[in-house]
Amino acid sequence: MDKLVTINLLICLTFSISAAIGFIIVPRIVMISRRKGLYDFVNERKVHTTQVPRLGGVSFLPALLFSVSFVMGIRYLIGLEVPDSISNSVLIETLFLLCGMVVLFFIGLADDLISVSFRYKLLSQIMVALLMILSGVYVNDMHGFLGIHAIPSWAGYLLTIILVCFVINAINLIDGIDGLASGLSSIALASLGFWFLGQGLFVYSMLALAMLGVIIPFFIYNVFGRKYKIFMGDTGSLLIGYLIAFLSAKLCMVSVSGPVFDFKGAPIFIFAILFIPLFDAARVFIERMRAGKSPFYPDKTHIHHKFLALGFSHRQTMVAIILIEGAVIMVDIILSQYLDITLMFFANIVLGVFMMLVLHRIQSKIDEDEAEHTPLTPFKRVSVEKINERV
Repeated sequence: MDKLVTINLLICLTFSISAAIGFIIVPRIVMISRRKGLYDFVNERKVHTTQVPRLGGVSFLPALLFSVSFVMGIRYLIGLEVPDSISNSVLIETLFLLCGMVVLFFIGLADDLISVSFRYKLLSQIMVALLMILSGVYVNDMHGFLGIHAIPSWAGYLLTIILVCFVINAINLIDGIDGLASGLSSIALASLGFWFLGQGLFVYSMLALAMLGVIIPFFIYNVFGRKYKIFMGDTGSLLIGYLIAFLSAKLCMVSVSGPVFDFKGAPIFIFAILFIPLFDAARVFIERMRAGKSPFYPDKTHIHHKFLALGFSHRQTMVAIILIEGAVIMVDIILSQYLDITLMFFANIVLGVFMMLVLHRIQSKIDEDEAEHTPLTPFKRVSVEKINERV
């Protein structure tokens, strides 16, 4: 059998095993959560009003570990040699990645069960970013963004810590309605997985597609499930965010042009596949700080809250935002052939600002129309009548 065909079959096997584990584990997590009363709490900030288990993310790490380990074992048993066969560097990177994922798994699980302060979560994110740097994966090249190419190691380390913390929190913050975080993450992981596959970097492709495999059954139960409906919780969002950040940093260390995607630089590729989470997180952080609040102050100002306020259902909101993300990626693929990546970056920022202004304008118009057609309440009419009687 052709070597490339065998490799592709192994990667498909990784995806399939991970998905199968997800379909098996998630319903059992739901049953255990119900038996033990492990539900997501409901408050005025949450958009759901019923008790739903929030431990779906617990299935992510076991599925990824088993599928990747099993397929890599098969790969050695059949004696398959590929360009990125487990060299010392790839082995070190993978092991430190898994160490970081284990740390975030337990932090996320603790937060889902008993709540963890943001200070400890931020410290854990910095710690796993340092593990990534220790493995040799960090942002070492800006690929011409702002006219910058190779950067000093110390600057790369700092950027990597920022990247890890920001991506993790962006995925966590966008996880506000059914299917949104998992849908957007699936787009990013599929893009990264197929790009690494096209470059012959099969281990990284396996990691991306293994996580994608387990996210798909979760997405189905989360969006369409009735009997087995579940949320991913912080356990899931932390793991997804960290893996995407790891693969993004690795992307910065290699050329981005290839047979699957032909971008001129890693930064704009990363920003394109994560446009909605990154832009929305940056926007709400800035708005909160301008209001004198902590950037992590919980509120209802995220993009999905904007769509819900316009009357969109949860599912309509999820579909609309995912379609916007897909459109941005397609437009950026085309524009990357003609525009400098710095211009593309700021064009995306302008697009995001314009989108939010349009949503705000529509909401203002709806509020004005409702105010014009809302009659005085009986309470207000009685008050006016009493005043007239006294006069």
